[in-house]
Amino acid sequence: MIKRLTLIALLFFVAGANAQIKKKEKMKARVYKEKPKPKVDQTELNAFVLNGYKIVTYSYGDFNDDKKQDAVLLLKKIDEEKLAETSDKPIERPLLVLIRGEDGKLTKVARNDRAVYCYKCGSNFGSPLTDILIEGNQFSIQHEAGKTDRWTRLISFEYSKISNSFSLFKDATSTYSISGGTTVENEVKTKKDFGDINFEEFDVYSEDLKQKKA
Repeated sequence: MIKRLTLIALLFFVAGANAQIKKKEKMKARVYKEKPKPKVDQTELNAFVLNGYKIVTYSYGDFNDDKKQDAVLLLKKIDEEKLAETSDKPIERPLLVLIRGEDGKLTKVARNDRAVYCYKCGSNFGSPLTDILIEGNQFSIQHEAGKTDRWTRLISFEYSKISNSFSLFKDATSTYSISGGTTVENEVKTKKDFGDINFEEFDVYSEDLKQKKA
């Protein structure tokens, strides 16, 4: 009886070990398929962190097709969550655009504190930001929030070699329900709708997408 129990326990152990091995192999395969991170020194971004702030996220890419890695860097206040509980105004998150020069160093060329929704803006479960991506001469800010009834917003900016600046390219929003039976509503605005809006004057909270002049 004891030998039989020992054998059964051993079989369970072997089966469990094999399952773990297969799981690890799947994870390795999944990681292998992921897009490789650019080979750059990420500590260089620390030079652009404002006093009292810390890094939320960042992305690397080549905006001007010069074979050098540029970047976008999003910051937040160190005590952002605490401030959000007591403030009746959005706790702004600075978004910096960094271009790499001939010397190989990054330089800040643009900044906007109202391009990304604040912590808990449009969301009761934290930040609605899901990602910031660079593709070609564009970078996109992705938001999504809600529980059963959800909303998304994708804001894209485009770099121009002629003006050496970034402008709003597209603002796409959608609402939908994960409970089913609800029609998805989409709205996509382009330059035909909002005209020429520079990155630094864009306002994610404004109906006309422009910051109000003081």
